[in-house]
Amino acid sequence: MSREDLATSRKARLSPQKRALLEKLSGAARTSGTTRIPRRPADDRPPLSYAQRRLWFLDQMVPDSPAYNVPMSFRVRGPLRREILERAAEEVVRRHESLRTRLPSENGEPWQEIVDDVKVPVELVDLTDDPARLDALVFEAGRRPFDLATGPLLRVTLYRLAPELHVVLLNAHHVVVDGWSLGLFWQELFTLYEAFAAGRPSPLPELAVQYADFAVWQREYLSGDRLENQLAYWRRQLGEGTENLELPLDRPRPPVQTFEGGDLRDVYPAALRDELQALCRREGVSLFVVLLGALNVLLHRYTGQSGIPVGSPVTNRTHVDIEPLIGMFVNTLVYRTDMAGDPDFREVLRRVQEVVNGAQQHQEVPFEVLVDALRPERYLSQNPLFQVCFNFLPARELQPGDELVIEAIEGVRIATSKFDLWISVVDCADELLVEVEYNRDVFEPATVRRLMDAFRVVVEAAAARPDVAVSRLPVLPDADRRRIVEEWNDTAKAFDGAERCLHDLIADQAARTPDAPAVVFGGQEVTYAELDRRANRLAH
Repeated sequence: MSREDLATSRKARLSPQKRALLEKLSGAARTSGTTRIPRRPADDRPPLSYAQRRLWFLDQMVPDSPAYNVPMSFRVRGPLRREILERAAEEVVRRHESLRTRLPSENGEPWQEIVDDVKVPVELVDLTDDPARLDALVFEAGRRPFDLATGPLLRVTLYRLAPELHVVLLNAHHVVVDGWSLGLFWQELFTLYEAFAAGRPSPLPELAVQYADFAVWQREYLSGDRLENQLAYWRRQLGEGTENLELPLDRPRPPVQTFEGGDLRDVYPAALRDELQALCRREGVSLFVVLLGALNVLLHRYTGQSGIPVGSPVTNRTHVDIEPLIGMFVNTLVYRTDMAGDPDFREVLRRVQEVVNGAQQHQEVPFEVLVDALRPERYLSQNPLFQVCFNFLPARELQPGDELVIEAIEGVRIATSKFDLWISVVDCADELLVEVEYNRDVFEPATVRRLMDAFRVVVEAAAARPDVAVSRLPVLPDADRRRIVEEWNDTAKAFDGAERCLHDLIADQAARTPDAPAVVFGGQEVTYAELDRRANRLAH
C-alpha cells in the first residue's frame, strides 16, 4: 500500500462509537463558513480531478502496473458472517460513487463514468488446512492490476484461517481512494456490519455531495487570482535552483520508470522516541519537523547539495464537504530546505518549520498543476521536482466492539516503489516504526540498508547534540566508521630488507624485472632499468 495510506494499530476491538462516528460521517451537514460544494450539473462525463488525471496518465505510461494499488488488511477474531460482510461492503459502495467509478477515454480524453449497479462480491479463500499460504496469496492479490477503463476498481477478499479467525483484504486503485478513505471504508464497513448483524438498518446518513462533484468544483475553484496567488509562492520557493538530488545510485536509470521496488524496515526504541519528543518540546516543533530535518541533513551530507527537495503527502481535505467522502484527495507538497552555511541542527529545525508552514498554507495547488506551471525538465525515468518522499503517521486504533476483535495488519507488501526512496515513520506510542520503499531499478538492498543505518545515526546525534554543525554530525554507524577509517587504511606491510635504503631496493628490482613499468604518468612509462639508469646519472 502507499505510505500515506499506512495505518498501524495495536490490537483493539471494533465498536461503532456511534455518536462520534456519525458526527464525523455527517461532516457534510455541518457549517464551516466556507462556500459549499454544489452538486454537479447533469452530465454523463464529469472530468477527472487533477490527482486522478495524473494517475490515469501513469497508468497509460506503464499499463498493468500494481504501483498504485492500495491494499490494506485486518485480522478479525470472532464469529464473522460472510454474507453480512458482503452486504455491508455493497452498502459502502452504494454510498460512495467513487467506488462505482471507472475511467474510460475517447480520443485520449478520460472521464468519470459512475456505474449505478456494482456488485462487490467478497471472495472467500479457505486456508484452514494451510494457513501458511496467507502471505503469498495476499502478495499475489495485492499485485493484481486493475483496468481503469472497465473497473471495478476495488476488490474485497476474505481469508479464513480458522472458524473464528479471518483476514479481510481490501485492494483498491489509488485513483478512487487515499489514506483517509481507507479509514472511512473500514469504519463504515464494520459499523454497517454490526447494524446488519443485529437486524438494524444502516445508521449512516446519506452523503450531501460525491467525488465527481468535487472534481467539477475543484477546476472552477482553483482558477484565476486564487490559483495565481497560490502559484506565486511555489514559484518563489521552487522556481529557481531546484535540481534533482544526486543520490548514490547503484545503476543507471532505465528509460521509463518501472515502479518495481523493495522495502526495508527499522524500529527506533522508546528511549530514542523520548529523546526526540524532549527535543520537540524544547524547540517548539513537531516530531514530523525533527525527522524531516534529520532526513535533510542526511541527504545534504550524501549529495553535497544545499537545496534539498523532499516530497510529502497531505490529506488535502480542507473543505468540510469532502471530509466524509471516499476518494482520491491526497496532495503532495514539496518541502525544499536550504542547507547552505553549515547550520547547526537547531537552525535546520527553524528552516524546516518555516518551509513546512509556507507549503501547508499553499497546499491547495495540486501537484500536477504545480508541475505544469513550473515546467521542470521532465524524464519518464523519475518523478519531477523530487525523488525522495517522507511521511509521518500517528498510530491508528480501532475501538472495542461487542463480538469482533479487529487488528490492523502492518502495510501489505507488494514490491513496488513510486519514487527513488519513500521513507515513512509511524509513531506507535512506545516506539517508532521506520519503513522505506526503494526503486529496485537503481538501488541495491545493501545500499538502502546503509542509508537507513545512516539516517538512524543522524537522528540519534541530532537528538543528543542539536547545537553541533551539520558538517560535524556523524552519518556513519560505528561499524562502518571503523571499517573505513581503520580497517581499509590499515596498509602497513612487512617486507624483507626493511633496513635497506630505497635506491638499493629499486636496483634489486631492476635486476630482477628490468622491463617492468616502474613509473607511469600522462601516457609515458619508465621501466625499472631506465629508472635505475636515470637515478645513477643524477647521483653522479
